Amino acid sequence: MKTKAILFLILVVSTSGLLISDLHLNDSDPIFPPAPDTPLQALTGGREEISDLLIDGAALFIDSYSESLLLLKEYESSGKAVFNLGTACEKLESTIAKLEASIEKYATIISLGEQLQYVEFYRNKLLHFDYDSAIIEKNLNSIIANEVKGYLSKGDVLGLYRRHLEKLNDILDSLKLISNDLGKGIKSDITLYWAVYQKFSETALFGNYSTVLSRKAFL
Repeated sequence: MKTKAILFLILVVSTSGLLISDLHLNDSDPIFPPAPDTPLQALTGGREEISDLLIDGAALFIDSYSESLLLLKEYESSGKAVFNLGTACEKLESTIAKLEASIEKYATIISLGEQLQYVEFYRNKLLHFDYDSAIIEKNLNSIIANEVKGYLSKGDVLGLYRRHLEKLNDILDSLKLISNDLGKGIKSDITLYWAVYQKFSETALFGNYSTVLSRKAFL
């Protein structure tokens, strides 16, 4: 999928909120069992709680990505106008706040998932799915798709979530470098903005491919 199409889709989804459950790191939740019927036995909840957290975490990530694009736009516009430090700081603070909230959601998902046993029926589907054919059929970026495949083909959904969380924290580290510069009134070097853009884009694809391949495997 072309980069421009991805960015357009992300912006549309962030405003509608209707497609998030079909877009980013979802549809892997059937591997977790539903919550027990008796509330007293529900020590951790179950699939429903994880599913809600996945949707919330994805929504916050996409909102953060959208805010980061406005920050990048401010930098781009400074090529022919004065760099608006106040606007840049505002967009950066919003980007970071939403990303940190997304990180919190995914950390909770992992904590809950670690207390649950996988549903063997769905794990077997992941183990025996033809990922290579699906990657070709969907014309996915092979590098990112094969990274997703590395987790799903082992039935390691929690590993997939942990990797996604690592990617979010990596983005956060890059954003904090820019924040440190802006706090000193410095316009960061363009390479920092390039890094943020690349990391957001790759992480968005990683989450999207997780949904695409999980859904195909569970059919």
